Amino acid sequence: MRSIHKNALYAAKNYSRRLRFAGRRHSRNTLLSAITAIDMESPDTSNNHNERADLENVNLSDITMHDKEGQSIISKNQDERHDDNTLKYTPDIGNDGSEDDRMSPDLISNLLHHDSHTSSPDTKQVSVALALFRHRHQLSKSCMNDLCDLLRCLGVQNVPSDFRSIQRHVVQTEDKVLQSKKYIVCPQCSEKGTNSSKCENTKCSLNFVSNKIPTTLFTFKLLPQIISIIERQKLMVEPNDDDKSLMCDIQDSSMRRSIVDRERVDDPSKQIITLLLNSDGVMIKKISRSIWVTCMVINELPRDIRFNMKNVIISSISIGSMKPKKNQFQSFIYDWVYELRQLERGFYVSYPNTNNRFVKVCCYLVAATLDKPAQSLLMNINDPVGYYSCGRCTIRGVSERSGHGSIRVFLKYSQNDIQQRSNQLYDEHIRILSRRRSKPKSNEIDLACGQQGPCILRDLTYFEIGRSFPSDSLHNIYAGTFKRLLELWFKTCRQPYSIQKSVNLIELKLNALRYPSTTYHLPSPLRFYQTYKGNEFRMTLLFGYQYFQPFLPAKFYEHFRLLAYAMNLAESSVLHHDAIEIISALLDEFDRLFPLIYPRKSVTSVIHSVTHVPETLRDFGPIQNYSTFNFESTVGSIVQTINGPNLVIAELIDNLNILQGATAELENTRFNRSLGLFIKRIFSSKRNTFPNDTSIHEQTVRVGRTVPLPDDHFVMEHLHNEGIFDFTFHRTCWKKNVRFSVYESTSTSKSCDSCVQFKKENDTKCGFIVGIIYDSKQKCSVIIHCVRVAKQDSFIFKGKTIVNPYVFFGQLSNPPHLEIINLHDIIIKLAYSKQETFHFFQFPNTSEST
Repeated sequence: MRSIHKNALYAAKNYSRRLRFAGRRHSRNTLLSAITAIDMESPDTSNNHNERADLENVNLSDITMHDKEGQSIISKNQDERHDDNTLKYTPDIGNDGSEDDRMSPDLISNLLHHDSHTSSPDTKQVSVALALFRHRHQLSKSCMNDLCDLLRCLGVQNVPSDFRSIQRHVVQTEDKVLQSKKYIVCPQCSEKGTNSSKCENTKCSLNFVSNKIPTTLFTFKLLPQIISIIERQKLMVEPNDDDKSLMCDIQDSSMRRSIVDRERVDDPSKQIITLLLNSDGVMIKKISRSIWVTCMVINELPRDIRFNMKNVIISSISIGSMKPKKNQFQSFIYDWVYELRQLERGFYVSYPNTNNRFVKVCCYLVAATLDKPAQSLLMNINDPVGYYSCGRCTIRGVSERSGHGSIRVFLKYSQNDIQQRSNQLYDEHIRILSRRRSKPKSNEIDLACGQQGPCILRDLTYFEIGRSFPSDSLHNIYAGTFKRLLELWFKTCRQPYSIQKSVNLIELKLNALRYPSTTYHLPSPLRFYQTYKGNEFRMTLLFGYQYFQPFLPAKFYEHFRLLAYAMNLAESSVLHHDAIEIISALLDEFDRLFPLIYPRKSVTSVIHSVTHVPETLRDFGPIQNYSTFNFESTVGSIVQTINGPNLVIAELIDNLNILQGATAELENTRFNRSLGLFIKRIFSSKRNTFPNDTSIHEQTVRVGRTVPLPDDHFVMEHLHNEGIFDFTFHRTCWKKNVRFSVYESTSTSKSCDSCVQFKKENDTKCGFIVGIIYDSKQKCSVIIHCVRVAKQDSFIFKGKTIVNPYVFFGQLSNPPHLEIINLHDIIIKLAYSKQETFHFFQFPNTSEST
């Protein structure tokens, strides 16, 4: 029997290799269709061995994947070969490529009793796994059909017959959540209709077949989605009213508190939820179409699940040859804005664990976090490069010559008539527009301050024009203002602020930073800053600002440090009103000095938006809770499911239904543990943090492979002095799938999981893990080499000392001062850099970084 299984395994590996190296989709499908059960039963293992040897000699850089038309789309290189091997083989428990991080069999049995009676997954559970596998690797429907055939040929039980069968099993309980209505929008008159070949407006009568391609719009019912989320997710507990000066989330913000105070005057027990809106577009080059997605999240959901795909409310999706026009977009959003007005009156829902007791809930949209192009579209104001294009105030842009043309700059301190946008000011601007007969010329004062038409979000009770559009840290600060500074420093010559020749030296210092392995998207070398992602700009600004000091002239560095300190404080997990006043002072000075030390033409709309960050913090709390960082991956997850140009939105809706249904079913406590663990592994950026043995619960503490230490090692001497003898020594451990490792001073890896902050007898300390021990009582402890903290980073600003609490300096204690602590006493992992002294960096919050 063992020989039969071994031969079947050889056969499966053989066909997997042949599929992997098949160049064209047609070749792969032909190969799959040719597999028979007989092939699985009697493989020629010697031939397999020879074929494997031949394949190992193939140069992967010469292998190319092709689309269905036979055109090359992806060229495999050496790095991708490594990724493919990672995906192909299931890693050992805790294995991240290091021999020290494997779980020994005897240790597994000591941690938890192995459950050998785990039942096989049923067809629905297999369908859920296949649906999420397809989403993770962006597979086509035909590929899923072939995969189902392959699994059935290999004798896997309860495999659905094809992709349609997967869809039926996954969405059988979720098929009515996404209820859509389809419109065809005329590109000429912007009227909505249902005829896909001709405009229904009698005054237009544009023929879509022979002329412009119309925009297809789908709007979705909000109520079924909101009820589906609330009935399966617990909301956060209402904040305490004792201390209103501390804000941790939008729920603690002054905006939401004012809504609650007004709504509970007559009914103190009134249940309230608030929504955060995002609208963004993506141009899909392979089908030459622009996809525009508008979605929302519930602010009262816990932060760690709030932006999960299964908890995102889809409002509308449109597809056209270009992004929507301003005169179209208000009609695009009319349906769901009208429904939001109805939801403000209340609806009934049954909270989890309330024995089907229904409670009336009122729902309010309070904010929309957007990049500047989307903001101008939703607000119906001038584009970001135009006059009066700020969404928060009425500052007027000034034309400055740039090259052969001109550019709009926004100088706050040269104007005295700037007003903050509000509903009252908006109403006045609409009255001006209603009396206007012609559009003002570029050199004329616009009395409507850039308002081009109505914004129907004004009809909502607690959505305020201007105030409800918070400053977005991703596009305005990190990929906006900071990127603009880097361009000024590294792309200009013969200027006092030009440090183009120092980029390699700064890069060396930045590359010395060691981040926890759980940090998302580690920064690339600084020379590639033009292609940085948002989090790369973020980490470089928050932690790397000090490494520009030796190269930037003093006044430019002092100006830059204003921004870095302000954003470190703004990103804090807990925000105090005193901190907001400090941030406001820092950013006001940053804005005032910018046109004085840099060319006036550099003060674009995105630079001006920095001044509105303090107002946003006062209204909505810490900035990471409403940045577009959270929505970028959501929109990407939606768009990446598109595989062809036909029936794009219908395919999107099907994929969303499948994805939401699969993720909801995954949370079922009866879901097969092996499949659940497999799904978590494929979606984790650090697959090695998840065990591959279902007998080990994911919330337990795990340790890596046992390693010996010489008796004269300073750690062993300390343990002997403390009277600790009965233990095993390890280099790696995991707590709730978060990795910790022993410090190695000679390591050149970009990531390190050994620098930690921990608590010891009501005191907070930091240091490096130098040992992980597991004793006979199955207790895991870590040995910390403590650090003597010398000082925190600070500077004098207008006679006051401003401290950055997240950057500090110190040295390892000598002789070594060691502390033995429980693994649960670790508070957070730190980033660090080993210069003359150690530089330590604490993440201001862990919701977006670790």
